[in-house]
Amino acid sequence: MFSLKISVTLPADPDSVFRALTNAKAIRAWSGQSGKVSATIGGKFEYFDGWVTGRVLAYAPGKKLVHTWLPSDWPKDAQATIVQVDLARSDNGTKVTLRHKGFSSKRECEKHKQGWQEFVFGPIKDHFDSHQ
Repeated sequence: MFSLKISVTLPADPDSVFRALTNAKAIRAWSGQSGKVSATIGGKFEYFDGWVTGRVLAYAPGKKLVHTWLPSDWPKDAQATIVQVDLARSDNGTKVTLRHKGFSSKRECEKHKQGWQEFVFGPIKDHFDSHQ
């Protein structure tokens, strides 16, 4: 199995970053697409108009979010991967550490490493930059 780790600093406090990752209106604001993250363990996780779905495994506002991740274009027998996002206050905002594990191929792992930057953290940073 393959895994990735990304660390980025976003220009907002941990509660605002957590809200950007979990609140339906905030997700639409930075992604332009629908998303929903249940505050309940075992509840639904969904990003990018349903392209990826999963279940919430840990939900600690301002601190941590853990969920499964299963894109709709993966093979039908594919296993969900696990995403863990840890948030910590830093001098410049919030240090976000994302660990995504359980990929069956190095290629898929690398695609996701780029995708997290291009489709999640880049747009969230741009959103915060434009609203300061």
